[in-house]
Amino acid sequence: MGMNNKLKPVTVVINCVIRHDKLKIAKQELYKVIGIVLLKEKACKDIHVHEDPENPNELLIIEQWENKEIFVGAHMRTQHMIDFLKLAEAFLEKEATFTFWNEIPLDRLNPVI
Repeated sequence: MGMNNKLKPVTVVINCVIRHDKLKIAKQELYKVIGIVLLKEKACKDIHVHEDPENPNELLIIEQWENKEIFVGAHMRTQHMIDFLKLAEAFLEKEATFTFWNEIPLDRLNPVI
């Protein structure tokens, strides 16, 4: 990945499995930290949380950021994220996975032949 890609808008997809007895507290803490992120971090454009209808303990969090560098750098070093990640250790079944995606503009999906 070139340096150029790191400064493009990025979609961060986070998959996490919550322990069965900790789902309520996990959702409460997630709700709190999302509110803080959206309020304080202008580089975060949007956050959506989805649950698997077959397994409500599996959550998919989709976040839109100005670029990957801000997400992995400044965002992860904020006090609210440090605090949240420490709390999350108690309710995560296993470590969350993070993947990073760049959007393909519609005009690039339909090339003129």
